[in-house]
Amino acid sequence: YQRYLPLAGALLAAAILAANLGARGWEALRRPPVPTPGLFVLDLLLSFAAAAAFGIACPYLGCDGVQAGGVKALHVIVVGAATVLVVLVVSDLDDVQELLVRGSSGCDQS
Repeated sequence: YQRYLPLAGALLAAAILAANLGARGWEALRRPPVPTPGLFVLDLLLSFAAAAAFGIACPYLGCDGVQAGGVKALHVIVVGAATVLVVLVVSDLDDVQELLVRGSSGCDQS
């Protein structure tokens, strides 16, 4: 699991980012929705696959409506950085490490 789960997570994250860019690019071109057969799960999968493929093929079209800067962007960056800081500090606590990995308290890393 330690080998395949991180790889699967990274691939899923890349696919979601590509689908986000693809959907935004598709909308920027003012294209009609992808025709689907009408089955809910199949519709979602087809739309996701089409958006991800379009995002990989034309990623810069999805950046058309993005506005840089501003207080909102600064707020998002500061909150994200603070969240990462808290997670790193908390994950360094011995009790949390023992909860995540049994026997980690007996490991000498010096």
